Amino acid sequence: MSVFELQYCPGTLAAGFSTYSPSCSRNLFNGKKVNHVLPYEQPQLNEQVAEQFMENRKHISISGVQEN
Repeated sequence: MSVFELQYCPGTLAAGFSTYSPSCSRNLFNGKKVNHVLPYEQPQLNEQVAEQFMENRKHISISGVQEN
């Protein structure tokens, strides 16, 4: 299984889905097809991407996550 292959809906955690389930897609994205994989390069592989990553992370908040 590849890193990006899912067995659960990322929004509802319902088993048997390789991406968002239809009900999750309707509720979160108004039925629009959305890929569960974000199209970003790894910051470790590109200095420009790493700089952008460091700048963008100042504006992102994930509930329950704290930097060390």
